[in-house]
Amino acid sequence: LGGLMLVSSHREFGGISGIRFMDNGNQFLAITDEGKWIRATLEREGSIPTGITNSRLGTLRKANGKKLKGKRNADAEGMEVFGDNILIALERNHRVERFSWQNEKLRQVSGIQTIDLNGFELENNHGPEAIAYSRETGELFVFPEGNLVKDNLYRGFIIKDNEIAEVFLARNAYYRPTDIVFRK
Repeated sequence: LGGLMLVSSHREFGGISGIRFMDNGNQFLAITDEGKWIRATLEREGSIPTGITNSRLGTLRKANGKKLKGKRNADAEGMEVFGDNILIALERNHRVERFSWQNEKLRQVSGIQTIDLNGFELENNHGPEAIAYSRETGELFVFPEGNLVKDNLYRGFIIKDNEIAEVFLARNAYYRPTDIVFRK
């Protein structure tokens, strides 16, 4: 369809690691590996992307409004958007957190349990990266970027009702799992 090069002189811009389109593909939300978010409108001529307008950049925040700080706690790698829920996979301190828009800021949802993946022996900088939610089954699929196990399989997780089960993905010689989506 076409492409755009996103550039900015803002010192906190860069490191985009997850992007999802919303509002019938007219707006997008992106996250960065430095704990930032970018929200913007995608301009088009027909189906061809021509530019970005109404862009905003902010910092991911805890439920209490304080910023997520430090690479260990703010390294956002993947996300899934469904309804008012925004699930963000974070590595180093491996977990999935639920966020929502609150007062034009992206904040963790208070009282929602964090999905902690620290007990699964994930590599420091190769944690949860690819994340997708199945609206049909209510299952959340999470694949780390690394975590290659025996027989050329990547180990991931299926999460439902606070239960975590392993799932395996065959290795492709050229790629690591860095994003995942369900077809509609």
